[in-house]
This record gives sequence, structure tokens and C-alpha cells, in this order.
Amino acid sequence: MLQKTKGIVLNHTDYGESSIVVHVFTELLGRQSYLVNSVRSSKKKNLLALLQPLTVLDMEVYHKNKNDLQRIKEIKVNTPFKTIPFHPVRRAIAFFITELLAKSLRDEATSANMFEFLMQSVLALDEGIPGEANFHLFFMLQLTRFLGFYPQMEENMPYFDLMNGTYSHLKPGHNHFVTGQSLTCWYQLAHASIQDLLSLNWNSSIRQQLIADMETYYQLHLPGFGHLNSHHILHQLF
Repeated sequence: MLQKTKGIVLNHTDYGESSIVVHVFTELLGRQSYLVNSVRSSKKKNLLALLQPLTVLDMEVYHKNKNDLQRIKEIKVNTPFKTIPFHPVRRAIAFFITELLAKSLRDEATSANMFEFLMQSVLALDEGIPGEANFHLFFMLQLTRFLGFYPQMEENMPYFDLMNGTYSHLKPGHNHFVTGQSLTCWYQLAHASIQDLLSLNWNSSIRQQLIADMETYYQLHLPGFGHLNSHHILHQLF
């Protein structure tokens, strides 16, 4: 069945000698994998340029519910990037976001609200954000709203239990919790809008601790999430 939908490219992997599988989070069909044959042929030499991570696409696709690999009839770029491919910092942030999405989005997840959040986040990053050194942290926390485990911030609680996703006056009986300065930064991040990121005057060690805590939070709530690797590049930049 033919479907028209927007999509955000996550990544692509080689498939045989001349084909690739493109992983896309679509507005209407959730996460899908598309087989593209002979991608390096002269006829399709420009196609790879359209399939760079986080590119927002307009797609017409063949979709069968029982197929693991779908096929694309036609694609075009919805909004061409202005800066991400050419700006080292934004390119690194985009690489981190791509890895995060690839590890956290499930095939069955379809959400117009999530897609809109992702698309607007990508476009905002491309336009440029004051305080973009904190954007990946903001994005990582906001994404949990759509994944179903956003922390409900409660003031004057000295501990946040990462395992249970709750705040407590008592120290949890395990090691997966946030307290002290790290918890203060969680509060600040949770109450910030994208326009407030410049005011979060954090140093590199605070950012590293925040991302370590949030990675643990994802691991505890998303089975099979694994470990993030691309944040090491961001640590060198911020």
C-alpha cells in the first residue's frame, strides 16, 4: 500500500555490495527500515546526500505491515539544512541526537506529537540556539516526555530515584539516584525552555555528570538501550 508521510533519517547501514538499509522515524508509520538498491549507481548518485542523519524528508513509500524491510517510491528533502553539515559543533550535536534516537525509538512507536517535537528540535538546531552547549541535555530530558518516563519534578526533595522515577526524602536503597548539585541541575534543566539554555552556566564536569545520570535513567527505563558513545565528542567541545 502506498503511503505519504514525513520522515526523519536516523542512519543507514550497508546491505550487500551496492544497497543500503535506511532507518527512518516517520510521522505516520513510526520507525521503519527501507531497502534502497544500487545506491552507488550513477542513476542514484545524489540519493545518499538526501539520507544524511536528521534530514527531514517528504516520502512516498510502499508499506506492508508484516515486512521488516519496506521500500521507497519517492523522497525529497522537506527542509534543506543551512548549517548542520558545515558547523562542527552542530554536526556533533546532531550525531549525538541520531545515536540517542536510534537506541530509544521503538518500531511500534507512532506519535504525531513526538514527530513534531523531533522535527522542530532539528530545525532549531540548524537555525542556531543560544546556549547550544546545553541543547543535547535539554533534548535528552524532553524526549522522555514522549517515551513515557519524564520525571515529575518535586521541590524540596533531596533525592531522585532513577530506578523508580520518583523523588524522596529518604536515600534509596540502591546506587541509582541523583542528589546534591546534580539534582539542582536536573531541576534547572527541567524548568528551562529552549530560550533559557544560555542562562545555564554549567562547566564541562557538570554536563558530563548530567549526561551520565540521564544515560543511566534511559538504561533503567528502556530495556536494551545500551551505552551512548557519541557524547565523548561533546565532552571535548564543551
